[in-house]
Amino acid sequence: MRTEDRETFYMNNRRVLPCMALLLCAALIVPAHGANIEKRGQAAMTFLLINPSARAAGQMASNGLEGEAGALFQNPSGIARIPGGDVMVGQTQWFADISQNAVALAYRVEGVGVLGLSWVSMDHGDVFRTTINEDPTTVGFNELGQVNVDESVIGLAYAREITDRFAIGVQLKRAAQRLQDNRASAVAADFGLTYSTGYRNSRLTMAVRNFSKEIQYVDQSVQLPLAFKVGLGLDAFALLAPQLSDSGSLTVQMERSHHRDSPEKMDIGLEYIFQDMISLRVGNGFNYDENNFGAGLGLSIANVRVDYAYNSYGDILGAVHRISLGGSF
Repeated sequence: MRTEDRETFYMNNRRVLPCMALLLCAALIVPAHGANIEKRGQAAMTFLLINPSARAAGQMASNGLEGEAGALFQNPSGIARIPGGDVMVGQTQWFADISQNAVALAYRVEGVGVLGLSWVSMDHGDVFRTTINEDPTTVGFNELGQVNVDESVIGLAYAREITDRFAIGVQLKRAAQRLQDNRASAVAADFGLTYSTGYRNSRLTMAVRNFSKEIQYVDQSVQLPLAFKVGLGLDAFALLAPQLSDSGSLTVQMERSHHRDSPEKMDIGLEYIFQDMISLRVGNGFNYDENNFGAGLGLSIANVRVDYAYNSYGDILGAVHRISLGGSF
């Protein structure tokens, strides 16, 4: 960067950059302070962390997803730059015949900002309740019929650009869970921000997901799976090979996340887009128990998008497949 460009860049960002630096420092220091405390399993409604967006899941690092309704499931500030309306419908084949269905909608209201609506529901298939057969002359289990299992969440979001580089977003959600006669519900919030640095299409992102007070489930107080994420995204072609930018873009996403119920994680993802039509994605995660690799592809024709993602969860759990359909209007 030339000297005059550096001076202009600093003058344009002299107020925002210190704030972003503090946020990034907090992301590095706060999780490290509790690194020796094991918090596995101390969260309820963990379905809230399952990613419905095939585009995001294919590259693992998803905090920087923007410009489409699917950003509501990662960072609500990602919908702030949608010029009109956008919709996404997603379906995930999870483990043990469990599936996830999701819908997201975002629409710009002139003079107000971008409004969003999201909905996720888990389908657990047929779940049967059994008890041990206590008859000493027989072995096996007694079948007591099917168990009703329901999990869903609906959210309302608002996002807007504070400046041409700085965007914020918030989403209020109501999550509900039922296991036969036991029910629980919670109100939670997601917060996010996206800052475009103005240098070679690079941007900084931060998001807090599932912020909520404790809820009562049966006779216990439990917490939702709070997650804090900070990320950096940049266009590698614009940074290293500007002559290739005419044919496509190569976005590199790096993301660090801190979860209430699991150790810190790091994700790195790549997305190559050719002629705004064909997308290839790959990502890798670090410090995961199982899910540490993702890949995907996408096709965009006119205003319609189709995305697919594959995520590996090891030899025992197998693979998870996602497909998303989206469009702008």
